[in-house]
Amino acid sequence: MRKYVAALITFFTTTEEAWELVFNDPVHGHISVHPVCMAIINTPQFQENITIFPKLHSLTYINDSVCWLAGELLDVLKQQSNICDLITERDELCVKIAALCHDLGHGPFSHLFDGWFLKQVHPNSKWTHEEGSVEMFTHMVRSNDLGPVFAKHGLDDRDMVFILEQIYGPLPERLVPKGLIGKPEVHHTVNQESDMEDSSEKQYRGRPVHQYFLYEIVANKRNGIDVDKWDYFARDCYMLGIPASFDYRRLIRFVRVIDIQGIPALCFRDKEKSTIYDIFHTRNSRPVHWNIYKHECNPLETCVLCSLHRRAYQHKTCNIIEHMIVEALLAANDYIKLPGTNSNDIRISDAIHDMEAYTHLTDDVLVLIEFSKDPALSKAQSLLNRIYTRQLYKFVEQTQPKEGTIFCKEDERACERGIIHFIADGKELNLTPDDVVVHILTLNYGGGNSDPLENIHFWSKHVPNKPLKLRQPEESSPHTCPDDPTKTPSRDDAVVAALTDAFARWCEHNNCLVPLGCTTCGSFTPVPSPMRKINSSKRRADVPTIQSKMTP
Repeated sequence: MRKYVAALITFFTTTEEAWELVFNDPVHGHISVHPVCMAIINTPQFQENITIFPKLHSLTYINDSVCWLAGELLDVLKQQSNICDLITERDELCVKIAALCHDLGHGPFSHLFDGWFLKQVHPNSKWTHEEGSVEMFTHMVRSNDLGPVFAKHGLDDRDMVFILEQIYGPLPERLVPKGLIGKPEVHHTVNQESDMEDSSEKQYRGRPVHQYFLYEIVANKRNGIDVDKWDYFARDCYMLGIPASFDYRRLIRFVRVIDIQGIPALCFRDKEKSTIYDIFHTRNSRPVHWNIYKHECNPLETCVLCSLHRRAYQHKTCNIIEHMIVEALLAANDYIKLPGTNSNDIRISDAIHDMEAYTHLTDDVLVLIEFSKDPALSKAQSLLNRIYTRQLYKFVEQTQPKEGTIFCKEDERACERGIIHFIADGKELNLTPDDVVVHILTLNYGGGNSDPLENIHFWSKHVPNKPLKLRQPEESSPHTCPDDPTKTPSRDDAVVAALTDAFARWCEHNNCLVPLGCTTCGSFTPVPSPMRKINSSKRRADVPTIQSKMTP
């Protein structure tokens, strides 16, 4: 019997090494996964990260499908005669690995961790989840001895740099891995004619200039159109039951690589301009704000996610629960310890600097808090209990700054103090700024007020190798919609009424629109102005919302 089991294990092991495995993805159907990618999936670092948003969809499905979409796009590009010889099997495998591992650096609850929690603990930190993905990938390869697996398929250290650059962009020297495959020397490929200072950290090293188009497949730093966005557009719409009009399959079929000022880049067929425009502009829909998923996003994400934004990502209840989770993590930060390198105990916020500890930091951190017997965690446990029993912070009101008035995230605490100042009977209610939460949401296209189509090029069947810039008709060009909200949460009816009145008076004194329930003008949202081109000299004001921390 033991011999039979051993033979069975050997059979499956050799089979896995020889052939790609096939998964049935709920969104894309049957997708294949390369054996090297399977070796990565079967590591503790990858498996631990599967708990990111497990109720919505598994990280395995997400990254597997992004990996598969990258392969689909490469298959189309390889049919283009002028670049087919530029895409080798090594290049294709590197792109697939980058697609598979691009989100390894996410912490618990995805962008809530680095977008809200870390910014409060380390307000001056520039750490990003892309940096975490680079460090986690390096840690994963070393701790699981994946170097020989990569080497067996022809990969070397330069390929490792190429993989990480696709995730992060040009790597600073501190993030360049040394000797992952046993060949520590990395051939730097930089533009010798560039006069930039420290060019070795500002140019790609993994591939030469004539292959730069490969960097636009997984995380397109030029215009945001990449397979990662296509996958989560389709997946989130599917999982949330929201119809998706954007068809990434058409873009894949009509993409070409064309030189733009000497650098090859992905361009799209001119007749697909309406598909591109649908991404940026949906008539009668409000554009999503800068922080979809709580991180800076590309212009691509702006309007294809209008429905997702309004019905899911920025739903007021979703924001309130996320804020309460952040408060629970802050309260538990000094008391929950994770096992790190050399058996060191690492705080939640410090785990980003220790990949061994960061491997164990998943959504299950809430379970550690909930069932801990440490009395120091009582505040965090109380917050989680309020979430579980739906005793949520109460949404109070929202407003929109008038033209010319600008708020930023740093103004939130000042807004909270200002609102409390306007409560006439604040002393009787015993309210303080700590009882109010103000969220300021910045609504724009990810590139300030610049035209979101500025960096997208097209091609025509009449001149297939010449990049074209197509201008959208002025009457339908993307613009900043005036429906930009600011939110506030609160305790009981008396508190809500007092905060509503105070918020209205605060709005009058700070050049913001008075909320609908407190105005006699008949409309909260201004009548939309005619479609117009974005004036780069004017920036759309940010939007505040107010909540109260009291139980409704």
